Amino acid sequence: MKESTNWITKQAGKGSYVNVDASRIVASGWSCGGFEAFEQIWDEASASGAQAIENKTGSVNFKKPVIFFAGVPSDGASGGAERDYKAMPAGITNWRGQLPVGHGGTYTERNGGRFGIIGAKWVQWIMRSNTTASHPFRRTDQLSNYSTSSEM
Repeated sequence: MKESTNWITKQAGKGSYVNVDASRIVASGWSCGGFEAFEQIWDEASASGAQAIENKTGSVNFKKPVIFFAGVPSDGASGGAERDYKAMPAGITNWRGQLPVGHGGTYTERNGGRFGIIGAKWVQWIMRSNTTASHPFRRTDQLSNYSTSSEM
């Protein structure tokens, strides 16, 4: 992931990548990819992070917006996501959404399923300042079957 971030940062604004804004990179991962996304939160090139992380103390030092997705408590990553979400420092925009699904989440469904759809809204809001996209994060009544919590 770090190599990819470095590569696109060098290509941003040139040729086929003229519309790429290197200041607007989101690190995201699922399962083991969540570990990689976690490591990118320290990279100045990443503007936001997503997914469950496993460093037991790292999230207390986060300074960028983070969204956490998790399945049911029997999903091995669920406990870590909950722990890390609760350790987030005050004042950092974050959201945690849990659905009654397993470790695979909903990513194999069309458009990434409910995790993919809410993740796209997060990017629209955090990275593109689309306030309309922020509504699901501010109004939990719009997210049926999600168990949610947030700090905005």
